[in-house]
Amino acid sequence: MPLAEQMLEALGVDAPRDVATLGAFYRAWVSSVPFTNLEKALAARDGRASPEADGVALCERWLANGGGGTCWSQVSAFGGMCEQYGWRATASMERALWKGPQEVDFHGSVVLAGDGDERLLCDVIHPSGEPLPICAAAEGRHGPYAAGLRRDADGVFEHWFHHPARDAASYRVLSLDLGPDDVGAMVRVAEHLTGVRVDRVSWRRCPADAVVSVRSVGRLWADDPRPEPADPTALEFVRWSVDGSVETRSGAPEQLFAAAGARCPEVTAAAAARVVGAGHEGACNVDDGEQRFG
Repeated sequence: MPLAEQMLEALGVDAPRDVATLGAFYRAWVSSVPFTNLEKALAARDGRASPEADGVALCERWLANGGGGTCWSQVSAFGGMCEQYGWRATASMERALWKGPQEVDFHGSVVLAGDGDERLLCDVIHPSGEPLPICAAAEGRHGPYAAGLRRDADGVFEHWFHHPARDAASYRVLSLDLGPDDVGAMVRVAEHLTGVRVDRVSWRRCPADAVVSVRSVGRLWADDPRPEPADPTALEFVRWSVDGSVETRSGAPEQLFAAAGARCPEVTAAAAARVVGAGHEGACNVDDGEQRFG
């Protein structure tokens, strides 16, 4: 069975051939495929090329053991699948506005066009429930998460999001037209800029009624306000529900990932143990992902 069909079967949705089925596919994706730094961190630990430009590898990894990726590999995977079903896919390039000049951070979303002129933005990291029409005042919700688009004083799009654990933040949209080679270049740039530390765990998915996460206790990135923990290997489970409640628990990593709905908790816990035991931060080289959908 072709890889795209395997993904659809595992996600339990129909092929995204129109706006309605695209929305169902989008929601199933963010509910199931985790945003995580584990693969990126292990590549840095092992001195291997980063997998973050290879969307096909992400799909193969998720089907095999529930692995996920950061925004660029998810953009490549989600966009590549949509292209199999008639959509024209590019990627956005977005700069985090809450970062200072010395802490540049970039983000990418999937940009889709069908038969008409309308273009849709699918952010598979900061979900909006439905794909967003690329126009001012577009917004949506997915459980406790909210996201949308607006124009700034210069008329440039800002892509904002509201994670339930933090104040609303936004990106300045620099482009809507990145192709596969551009995404590979952005991964190379991102590897040398600030982001989630490669000796800490960040794992998150967004089912319809909550945001669930397993993460390192303590600072995940440079401007994380949380204090450093006494035990740098400690993990915590956090669930932010749509009713505003927050559940936090500690425990054995495999139990935490099982509670978070990881596809293969024992595999994910083993990967997390390697990451928090790495004891270093670093960058790594990147290869472009080969397109193998079909």
